[in-house]
Amino acid sequence: MAKVNIEQPRDSNQPIPQMFLWMPSPGLADLSPGLPLGLQYLAQLDTLMAIQEPSVMQTITGLSSAQRFHILNQQGQLVFYAVENESDTCHRWCCGANRAFVIHVFDQMNQEIIRISREFKCCVGCCWCASGSCCAHEAFIESPPGVHIGTVRQTRSFWRGHLSLTDAGGNEHLRVIGPCCICQGVFCCCCENKFTIYGAENNGDGELGAIYKEYAGFVNQAFTGAEKYTIKFPASLPIQMKAVALGALFLVNFMYFAGNAEQKGGSSLLSLLG
Repeated sequence: MAKVNIEQPRDSNQPIPQMFLWMPSPGLADLSPGLPLGLQYLAQLDTLMAIQEPSVMQTITGLSSAQRFHILNQQGQLVFYAVENESDTCHRWCCGANRAFVIHVFDQMNQEIIRISREFKCCVGCCWCASGSCCAHEAFIESPPGVHIGTVRQTRSFWRGHLSLTDAGGNEHLRVIGPCCICQGVFCCCCENKFTIYGAENNGDGELGAIYKEYAGFVNQAFTGAEKYTIKFPASLPIQMKAVALGALFLVNFMYFAGNAEQKGGSSLLSLLG
């Protein structure tokens, strides 16, 4: 597994923003042995919503800032809080969505439950060349941090984006196939950016779920860079693979929607004033 330099994203004693009520803790009867307590929340769920916090700096400059997401269940209760490593500001501004990243995912006890990381690769992006490891988008998922549980990797395709979701042993469990056309910017409210989830043996039939990039509103799409996603997967999916599927959501975000403002069809206050 590739390694990424990791720093703590914030003071571990700093409280998580309380914008939402937390999801109740799972009962003892619902716990699976050998898994972190915070990860057990996923056992009850088949849907997660990821709502990005708006960034004042990105609104002003139009340049990518470290991402922060509230991850909610269908009832609007907070399940996790996700924070991108804030180091290497220059890399974020210069490389935009192609930057390396580390996403730290915390539970309500302020413990890091999941870590999602990607190395920087200078030649990624072409779906035709994704058969080569050096040219494929790839994210590694750990839970707890330091324990590798799965990988999300771009695979070769002719047009639409394809991702393979594997467990720690490299066994493929799920595939994600993107739409024919990706809609970005302030006028994409009528587009459905749906990345369909299939089983490992299905390639067009037997839809199991999907990752949806939802319209976040005119102001967010134009200025703040705040995105909104929903992911649906089978409730019976192993808990670790649900965490890997969450990693796929973040990789989709970076592959298609997390660039600087001009890359996303948006703007900034500085550009309007200039």
